[in-house]
Amino acid sequence: MERLLNGRIDRLWRFLALVIVLFIAGLFYDDWRQFQVVSTELDRTGQIQRQTDILLSTITDAETGQRGYLLTGDPIYLDPYKSALRDLPGELNTLATLPACRR
Repeated sequence: MERLLNGRIDRLWRFLALVIVLFIAGLFYDDWRQFQVVSTELDRTGQIQRQTDILLSTITDAETGQRGYLLTGDPIYLDPYKSALRDLPGELNTLATLPACRR
């Protein structure tokens, strides 16, 4: 009788241990899925940030060239301005086509 009771108690403890392990595995899987989502969004944010930095640099080049021309009257300063005007539409299009920017 005591042996039968001890056997049932052992099975109960094993079952509880299995339930706990499965519960922890479920929590781990949920955290892993959340990590995947956040990681993907972080990659998209990084792409947008890099493209925005490029765009800002191009706009700064245009502004600097224009200011140099207005201060000196030397057309050589218009080269960065013209280059920036030529590059801006493509850079804006690149930014608009990034996954997180599309609606």
